[in-house]
Amino acid sequence: MKENPFFSWMKSLNFFPEKNWIYYSNHLIIYISCICSLYKCNNHV
Repeated sequence: MKENPFFSWMKSLNFFPEKNWIYYSNHLIIYISCICSLYKCNNHV
């Protein structure tokens, strides 16, 4: 399974501990999708 470059980058910054990687990645996905939707909304304005 190839790792997402974004998550690799976050891990390299020690954004989250290796052991809690799945837990944090799930929250990040939600967070990122919110930011993406906000970004899209701002783009349309």
